[in-house]
Amino acid sequence: MRLMMNQLEEDLVSARRRSDLYESELRESRLAAEEFKRKATECQHKLMKAKDQGKPEVGEYSKLEKINAEQQLKIQELQEKLEKAVKASAEATELLQNIRQAKERAERELEKLQNREDSSEGIKKKLVEAEERRHSLENKVKRLETMERRENRLKDDIQTKSQQIQQMADKILVSRHES
Repeated sequence: MRLMMNQLEEDLVSARRRSDLYESELRESRLAAEEFKRKATECQHKLMKAKDQGKPEVGEYSKLEKINAEQQLKIQELQEKLEKAVKASAEATELLQNIRQAKERAERELEKLQNREDSSEGIKKKLVEAEERRHSLENKVKRLETMERRENRLKDDIQTKSQQIQQMADKILVSRHES
């Protein structure tokens, strides 16, 4: 039982590390996406200005194509990160299920121990240990549920950013084709 508990704790630590890594990657991708969005907006304004003046500049068109290519790469990276986040979420969910099962087993063991009338020191010690494990597992379940909610929010954020970048790329392509 302790070996399983140690393994579950190691799995939990590993899931937390992955979650922190994904959060860091998401922050970086958000900053990059905002920068690309700013550049795309800036180039789009320049393109509109040049179009209004009747003197489109080849250099601006080249910049737009470069930005579009960069955004396409960023979209691909975000999609890969989303896949990783989904995988980590599935692993965390599986780990959460394992912990819940271990908690249920510990609770059944605790109930068995509580129902016994034998009041020897060994049984009392096991009862206290089982109660401590149950509390520990409850805390782990709460932390994992919080982590799972955070991962779900991160997945939603990544999906939203990916859609925004794709929309910006589509607008640039439409603008390029119109000119």
